[in-house]
Amino acid sequence: MNYNRIIRASNFLFVFCGYQCQWFNVEDRKCKLNVVSVIYAILLAFWYAACFRQHFLDSSIFNFLISTIPILHTIIRMHLLIGLKTWLFVIFEMKHVTKALNNLIKTLPPQTYFSWCWEDIKVYIWLFSGLLINFGFALYIMIELEFRLPTLNQVMHGSALFLPHFALACSFKVLNLASLFARSELQSIHSKLNCDIKTESTSQKKTIESLTDNSQNSVELSGVPPQISGIAIQIPDLETLQMLVKRLEGLALATRTIDHTIQKQMIFLFLMNSLSLLGASYSIVYYKSTWHLILDESVGNCLYVFNVGIFVFIFWDLFSLCVVNYIFEKERNYFLKDVIQILRSKLPLEDDKRVLLRDVKYLLKNNFCMQIFFNMSIKWQTLVMINALVGLAISIFITFHYLDDNIENLETQINADED
Repeated sequence: MNYNRIIRASNFLFVFCGYQCQWFNVEDRKCKLNVVSVIYAILLAFWYAACFRQHFLDSSIFNFLISTIPILHTIIRMHLLIGLKTWLFVIFEMKHVTKALNNLIKTLPPQTYFSWCWEDIKVYIWLFSGLLINFGFALYIMIELEFRLPTLNQVMHGSALFLPHFALACSFKVLNLASLFARSELQSIHSKLNCDIKTESTSQKKTIESLTDNSQNSVELSGVPPQISGIAIQIPDLETLQMLVKRLEGLALATRTIDHTIQKQMIFLFLMNSLSLLGASYSIVYYKSTWHLILDESVGNCLYVFNVGIFVFIFWDLFSLCVVNYIFEKERNYFLKDVIQILRSKLPLEDDKRVLLRDVKYLLKNNFCMQIFFNMSIKWQTLVMINALVGLAISIFITFHYLDDNIENLETQINADED
């Protein structure tokens, strides 16, 4: 796996989304401030400020929402204000995220080859597939609009709402990047340990077979049962094992640092995702009930697809996080199982080596557990439960307001009939 190429590509995405203003230097293998990235971050911040201000000026869209659906206008304003706090939070967290990424990069071996492999392609798929999905929805909307460009006012309203979301969604990609790199390093360490065991166990197997044959011959001659003693399967030498344990400790510390750094961002992202799902659900319900009657067909389709795209984008990020973490956990458990099997076997290991193998067992068991929201492990059961609770709350909220609006409309119609 070419770590430098993957880090450079992901760093470009982080800078483009406003999640980082530090550029990755391949020679130093470190993310640090760069003039171009800093200027881009400043310009992006000014653009976001201008778009945020546009929401509080006179707008026909929001005047229509205030007069017809005030609760949706309130949801949008809440999303806007939380987005502002999120943007400021991302700016203050940039240095901590960059420091955590630099610590992870230090633990990775330098890669100088340029050939592509399937592992590299899988990393790019998990990192950039969400962006491609968004481009697919954007292309469909452009086709519906017959490639008519949206107005500047519409672009600014959308940017104010979703720029913080796109920036903070990169925290999912940081977790995926750490999990994929940790999995690759665990495979490398595991293969070095297993390679030596298999090589030496093969030679020992031949020794055991020869001794067994000799013992059987002695049984035939003297009638004494065979005794096999002094057989030891050698694991890597003490110096190599110490190097592997030190490498594993550095990797565990780097991944744990990234996991702790991302936790606060997960809470902000959870709030923004919940508000986005609430607004999208509300829009879809009202589009299905009334809006499709008053909106132009192409505009209505674009509105519907846009809100469906919010669902797809959020749940694809969660799906990617679950799958990547599952792949990582599978490799960790496989490595841990082999270490436990060595320790439980009757092999006559040296005390120093046994202590080091116990350290490996402890590191694998307690220091590579990725979490979300501080104490929740990243498992599909946990995320399904959280999203089910959010969906239930959204359903109750929308049902209440939808019935309330229908009751008001019915009362208005009855009063009009009486008049």
